[in-house]
Amino acid sequence: MKSLGHCHFHIRRGLFELEIKFDLPVSGIMSIYGASGSGKTSLLRAMAGLDFYPGSEFSLNAVNLQKNKLFIPAEQRRVALVFQDLALFPHLNVEQNIRFPTKRIGNTGKCSYQEIIETLDIQSLQRRMPADLSGGEQQRVAIARALMSQPQLLLLDEAMSALDRRNKLKTIAYLRKIHHQFDLPMVVVSHDLEVVTQLCDQLLIINQAGYKFHHSIHQAMLSNDSKSFSAQQLLAVFDTQVVANDELFGLTTVKTSAGTVFVVNGAFDQQQSVRLNIHAKDVSLSLSAPQDSSILNVLAGQVVAIKPSQGFECLVTVQVGKELLMSLISKKSAAKLVLKTAQNVFLQIKTNAITSSV
Repeated sequence: MKSLGHCHFHIRRGLFELEIKFDLPVSGIMSIYGASGSGKTSLLRAMAGLDFYPGSEFSLNAVNLQKNKLFIPAEQRRVALVFQDLALFPHLNVEQNIRFPTKRIGNTGKCSYQEIIETLDIQSLQRRMPADLSGGEQQRVAIARALMSQPQLLLLDEAMSALDRRNKLKTIAYLRKIHHQFDLPMVVVSHDLEVVTQLCDQLLIINQAGYKFHHSIHQAMLSNDSKSFSAQQLLAVFDTQVVANDELFGLTTVKTSAGTVFVVNGAFDQQQSVRLNIHAKDVSLSLSAPQDSSILNVLAGQVVAIKPSQGFECLVTVQVGKELLMSLISKKSAAKLVLKTAQNVFLQIKTNAITSSV
């Protein structure tokens, strides 16, 4: 499989030590997920060239940035890093902040100033000072400045942690738009699972057992690494296409690549790509097709696994067509239904329970 770059880092800080080796995906947005202190930020800083760890290797687009005695410093790498604190220059206005990297690299590159400010909807902010901006606006300006450095890789370190949910979801939509418009690979560190599941495509999990790369968030949730998440956090992630709109009731019908159909809230453009998050705790099970029900998403499937979780719940994995969904139900409910593998069931999902974003 093709890769954008190769990472092999030996990170040592006092008593902390992490050796990690993986390939950067050539496409998509990758998340690094793990507990505080697991080395996520250290890994990004090493990739950006801000920290040097002997014995490490890092290449990007077949160019070695660190290997043996070779170490290319941060200012000579085509890697941009957006920090949690954003670090805008308070004495410069928005346009001056965004154009700041051109002092070093000039104005050439695939990301033009006009394209960047239009993509991030910040044309009206150009003459304003950072102190006069909202948190979401400051975030977009910091991202714009990073893009102006013409990176081959964009790193984001907890860059949305200070935003409220509304601005966080807006920023996620902007980042996905940037990724597709500029064909820009990204690596995202976030402790916020909603950021990970709404924004990212691949997942690198770092935990006490080591680390593991997953080619999809959905795959990670179904794997043994699911223990990195609480039962309440487990969810299915689907990328879908719009197939129909119901303007009268404000609903949209979408379909996965495998053909599974969902009805979600909101109006999306025809043929638009929509990311769905469906939490296991929001999926109920029935042994027979529900009659006269208000629930619009009813899917027929077959139980493939039943796994007790901590407390009085169990996680049921169900095959629906070519795809897997999870349902978190009480152990009493599982006993009442006498659930067993290979049993036919119906999944019920309220439209309000499905998180959807472009």
